[in-house]
Amino acid sequence: MSIGPRLDYHRLAQSKATPAVDELRVWVIPCLAVRKEARGQSVATALIRAAVAYATSRGAPAVEAYPRAGGKRVVHDVWAFYGTEALFKKAGFRKVRGVLPVPKGWTPRVTMRAAATMPRT
Repeated sequence: MSIGPRLDYHRLAQSKATPAVDELRVWVIPCLAVRKEARGQSVATALIRAAVAYATSRGAPAVEAYPRAGGKRVVHDVWAFYGTEALFKKAGFRKVRGVLPVPKGWTPRVTMRAAATMPRT
């Protein structure tokens, strides 16, 4: 999994599929991967929640992700690193922007965001 301030991911700033939603200085999860043997055990959900807690502890106001939009279409593992809309919803994210028009062949993606919350003590 990768996570960090959006401003640290220079390719996101230029992407037509994932432009900034607003001026909030969000952190982003641009990709994640779970080994095939560990899938279906809520590992990805736990990783996402831990990433939000990590970002929160470092002052992030929110965390965004840009998963594949809707659908149950199976994709090759090479292109699965975006995650799915359902996965991020399960981890507590909400959709803040639907699919933007993208060039043919690009993966349709949505923008999802989780508000940062301080861990309970």
